[in-house]
Amino acid sequence: MCTYCMQYGHGHEWYLNPENYTERARQMPHVVESGMIEIFGGNGKMDLEIGTAAGFDMLIPDLSDKENIEALNALAPSRHGGQIVTIEEVRKIIDLSEGDHLLYVPCYCRQYFGAVERLTCLWLYPVSKMVQKNRPWEPQKEVSKTEAKKQQQSFHEEGLVAGIYWTPLPIPMVICNCEFPYCMAMRARRHYGLTNVTRKGHYVARIDNNLCDGCRGRGAGGGGAPRCVSRCQFGALTYSPTDRKVVVDQHRCFGCGVCQVACRKGAIRLAPRRTLPAVAEEF
Repeated sequence: MCTYCMQYGHGHEWYLNPENYTERARQMPHVVESGMIEIFGGNGKMDLEIGTAAGFDMLIPDLSDKENIEALNALAPSRHGGQIVTIEEVRKIIDLSEGDHLLYVPCYCRQYFGAVERLTCLWLYPVSKMVQKNRPWEPQKEVSKTEAKKQQQSFHEEGLVAGIYWTPLPIPMVICNCEFPYCMAMRARRHYGLTNVTRKGHYVARIDNNLCDGCRGRGAGGGGAPRCVSRCQFGALTYSPTDRKVVVDQHRCFGCGVCQVACRKGAIRLAPRRTLPAVAEEF
């Protein structure tokens, strides 16, 4: 189990601990002092997110500057970061959020890096209510928990990667539905190795070789171009021309499960990370 789960999970993953969704948790001194809930629920959100996106490369101009990278990585738990989750965990998070409704708002990573406006950030209580009051001019869509689950399933089938992000730890505050090359958090992990900005999930994909046929003879996407490989945002899946099957690099897998939903043969399953000694502590 990851360090944050041991510290804040009380026997659960940190984002599945019901206590972390309560007002009592939001009143912990370090949470109040951070001011992050007020920032994301108020008018400072865009300045923070777009400012970070615009200045990120300047913060780490030299990839050999390990000291600066480690300092930024250490800052994430007290500010903003998150962890990849499965669609099943997303449904549990939605149920744990206080209140009956949640709120989709635009992803500013997509707007900054791609000039694309999509309502793919699902904010939980209390930010979901604060945004409606403080930023009524912002494009937004209030949804019931049932509607949110349906939309999340649609995003999952599309191939977007779900992550639960804190503001700060251990407060689960937003489900981001991310993709490269837009997601700033995923870019920070892949480009700079900032593990605390986007941590790997608690599951790892595994291939059943008896079921995998490499998508041969199934029309578009067949013949050595498996659908699951093109879905993976982390480069964890490779097609073997010799075996004509897909291979998983478990060290690269983040456990999002978007490969699983793309497999029409049912050859992919998600195994708990803790059951695989080689990657059990890789987050």
